[in-house]
Amino acid sequence: MKKLTFIVIFLTLTLYSSEFSSPAEKIYLSNGCPSCHGFFGQGTSSGPRLQNKKEALLLKRLQNLQKGIIRKPNGTMMISFAQSLDANQTKEMAHYLSIMTTSTANQEYIDYEEHANGGS
Repeated sequence: MKKLTFIVIFLTLTLYSSEFSSPAEKIYLSNGCPSCHGFFGQGTSSGPRLQNKKEALLLKRLQNLQKGIIRKPNGTMMISFAQSLDANQTKEMAHYLSIMTTSTANQEYIDYEEHANGGS
């Protein structure tokens, strides 16, 4: 219950604090991306790590998803998300994902996660 409360508070503060949020961050959070990739892109048991990935690689993967090209069977759920992004949003998302980091401020929360080990 405490974990759920933390998630709701975190999402509420992040989504409605425009001075601290980029458009790509809002897209990331409002589409439920943290449920598979983690709040900081650190990866989970159900989604791969996005942190420390090159922007060009992330852009290529998003563009491939927009074409319906997946790398793993569970990637099919990503196709509709990628296709909902316009060209500018796709570039912004790739950039945002490439600069995601785990700071000392959020490391304790991530370490608490049972499967925050980079995902599949």
